[in-house]
Amino acid sequence: MSEAGGKGDCKGPTGPTGPKGDKGATGPTGPTGPQGATGPQGLPGTPGATGATGAAAPCSDIDAYHPQGNVEYRSVLTNGRYYAGIRDLTGSEANPMLWTDLTNHTGYPAGGAAGQPCGTAVSEHPTSTGVQFDVLTTTGRVYEITCAFDANGPDPAILNCGTNTGNVWAEMNRRPATDAVNGGTIVP
Repeated sequence: MSEAGGKGDCKGPTGPTGPKGDKGATGPTGPTGPQGATGPQGLPGTPGATGATGAAAPCSDIDAYHPQGNVEYRSVLTNGRYYAGIRDLTGSEANPMLWTDLTNHTGYPAGGAAGQPCGTAVSEHPTSTGVQFDVLTTTGRVYEITCAFDANGPDPAILNCGTNTGNVWAEMNRRPATDAVNGGTIVP
């Protein structure tokens, strides 16, 4: 037995937990560290491949010949096609320009060694009472064809250029040549 208020082995119940204490203040932010060194520059890249050359634009050209007051001639090259034109200037009405497509006549240059048609010319050919049409190609070759003037009775004058195989384009017997003086390259 123990004495009252004594020191015995008996313990009393545990008391309630006390309130939580205040949180302490946040300390100051530390200084920023030094920046790291910049790395070495990389090697330059290799250049890209050159693109393929595009197709050449087709040549276009026009020429006119007005020898007298009664007729006018034109030659037109467009989209690789060659047209011969005539306009009769006689009479009281304005006559239209009449065109003949000479592209399908045999011998017309259309690529390969002959080159592509690129320039045009027209002139009168007095010895054949006709009109001479010329085409210059991208390889420096000159081809010609002659059409006859036809008064065509009471109707406007026309060109008579014959058939595709009967009236053919012919390469001139010499080609222009660098530094030539009254000469040129002989056509084989």
